[in-house]
Amino acid sequence: MALYIQELKVSAGYLEDSPVRFHNQLTCIIGARGTCKSTIVETIRYAFNCDPSRVELLLQDSSNKDQPQDGPSSKGLIRATLEGGAALVQAYDNQAGQRSELSVERSGNEPPRVFRDGVKELADPTSVLTCVEIYSQGDLQRIAEDGSKRLDLIDQPNRQRVEALKSERRQLADELSSLGPQIRQLRNDIEDLKGQVKHLEGYRAELAQIQKERPELSQEMSTEREAFQRREAILQRARQIVARREEVIAELQPFIDEAPSFIQSAQELETTDTLETQSLAQLVRSFADALASMGDAMIVGAQPDPDSLLSDLATRFENQSKPYYELLQKEEQVTESLKQEDGIKRQIQHLTAAETQLAGLFDKHQSLVTQRQKLRQRIELISDTLYQLRIEQVEQINATFGNVVLLTLHQGTRSKAYQDLVGQLLRGSRLHNQDDVSADLAERVRPCDLVDIVESGDSNRLAEVLGRDLGQMARLVAFLIDNASLYQVETAIFDDWLEITMFVDGVPKPLSQLSKGQMATALLPLILRPADYPLMFDQPEDDLDNRFIYETLIKQISALKQKRQLVFVTHNANIPVLGEADHIVVMSMKSPSRAAAPLEGDVESAKEPILAILEGGAEAFRLRQRKYGPLLATQGNAHDGPTTPES
Repeated sequence: MALYIQELKVSAGYLEDSPVRFHNQLTCIIGARGTCKSTIVETIRYAFNCDPSRVELLLQDSSNKDQPQDGPSSKGLIRATLEGGAALVQAYDNQAGQRSELSVERSGNEPPRVFRDGVKELADPTSVLTCVEIYSQGDLQRIAEDGSKRLDLIDQPNRQRVEALKSERRQLADELSSLGPQIRQLRNDIEDLKGQVKHLEGYRAELAQIQKERPELSQEMSTEREAFQRREAILQRARQIVARREEVIAELQPFIDEAPSFIQSAQELETTDTLETQSLAQLVRSFADALASMGDAMIVGAQPDPDSLLSDLATRFENQSKPYYELLQKEEQVTESLKQEDGIKRQIQHLTAAETQLAGLFDKHQSLVTQRQKLRQRIELISDTLYQLRIEQVEQINATFGNVVLLTLHQGTRSKAYQDLVGQLLRGSRLHNQDDVSADLAERVRPCDLVDIVESGDSNRLAEVLGRDLGQMARLVAFLIDNASLYQVETAIFDDWLEITMFVDGVPKPLSQLSKGQMATALLPLILRPADYPLMFDQPEDDLDNRFIYETLIKQISALKQKRQLVFVTHNANIPVLGEADHIVVMSMKSPSRAAAPLEGDVESAKEPILAILEGGAEAFRLRQRKYGPLLATQGNAHDGPTTPES
């Protein structure tokens, strides 16, 4: 999509009488202070919901009801200037030579609505709403001081894909951290069951010995005993089935309760006389009938009560077992032996079930461990993909601007969030030099490795990695092994770090050694790049050193406007004049709360307002010419030959 903004209109408020039109290349908006220039930029930001947190600030209720002034303070600006009206941005996109008209509409706190060709509302307007890049006053310096925001500039050309990858990575990290406690619990359960099952072979040997030594059963006793055991097994299974039946009913009941809503939906579909809706209605009604039938089948009502049936079955079996009980009373020696045998068999049965359960827990544990490893690999793959997208952008910028600004991208640097999490983990550990140990862990051990080391109890590995005393590391592992917060460390994301070096008079200087104006200037190569969506700047000269306005900004604007739409709000005459603006919008106010219809034209037709507003008037301009005349003549002799300054 190649997006171009054509016009901004509002239905009420300060800009109600002043629609603003834009050129496909360079549009410059000029005017005296307080003439709604910034309001134009922020209204477009609001319409496109560009930077939602900033838009939220624009919509806040401001106690200052006076006319908002152009400046960095934007709290409540849209709430005050739009006055409950709606913003409408007309635009178009150009895909493979096919032009399509777009309308972006927004009012109040409602989300933006995007229409294509004036009729069809886009169900997912993201592809349009993300296609605008806006920088307000002071943004450049704020971004220069924030490492994550600098990285966002690198991501700008791939913003949608980057955001999708980062969102997926965050979800995977949260899922990863939730697996840890499950794995921990499974390991505890496995150890408990292993402690029980280890006695199984002993019981089996004891049973074999008792069966070998006990007196031989009579034929009658053997027959009755087999019948008794069959009845006991049947009764136990019947109880299990009834209990499971109750569980299934509880699980199904919420779905059965949905039957009336499905029937209502089927009736609504049946009111539309089309083949498709009738078929859907029949499908939905059949499903609803099935749910209702299932509900009817589970209603106890006239059906036998399962608990009563179990009680009756137990009584019947008890009566059938009386001959067996009588035989037990007659044969005391055999009875004692059988009691021991039955008791051991019950233990063996219990432990055999535990053995089966243990096998299931082993499988589940291995499945979760495998899942965790896949999540870790997927997170690593996403991080590698993000780095590759970014390094491609870095290389392009360095290839074009390497003599002015040099970018260096470091992959996956340790995050402060991880350092904080490690510090919280060790709180209360009473380790000697706890803060130093915490810092070492955060610096040298990745989150996944820390989790694996603690789970395996490998204090030797930890001591080797950190170069610390084995006893101290053993105490650290013992402290963390039962800490439920251990797995939170895997939520920490190690993002890339962008280092910027700027050449000032040929001397390379990192951002930390630059003035604020130089820091902002160093960001320009990251912003002034070809793209298929508009770039809007509100008074960039406020952030930049004056000497760089022409040397860096103007030259880049002149080339860039051929490749993307640019909109600049400015008080600096160099930008529209030397940048050869294709469209000048001159703003003024007809009342304290209403902007006048703007004057529009090219640089040639807008010379007078440019001179009056940006140059301080003809007299001020002539005075500067006389002041600078000798200096310009000297520089001209040095570089371009003799010049004669105008008087």
